Amino acid sequence: MKHSAGSWRTWASNCSKTRLRGAVIELVRHPEGVRRERLSDWLVRRLGHDYDSLSRLFSEVTGTTLEKYLIAQKIEYAKELLIYDELSLAEIADRLG
Repeated sequence: MKHSAGSWRTWASNCSKTRLRGAVIELVRHPEGVRRERLSDWLVRRLGHDYDSLSRLFSEVTGTTLEKYLIAQKIEYAKELLIYDELSLAEIADRLG
């Protein structure tokens, strides 16, 4: 089946957006070693595409940057950790970098 350029772009955008979001969330919630890795390095290694393309596609589709999305995910995770009340603020800050 032949796809038009627009339908291919839509499919690629939806697929990549889901994978990108999942990779960012995994980075935020992953054990210590990976969380210290730079977002760009993590995404390139995890998804196998260059960061500029991933970043541009994510911004076009979501209307926000990968960096802002990462910060929002860290904030949400910090809220969860505060609700569970098992870690001190210093431990949460250390965990989230």
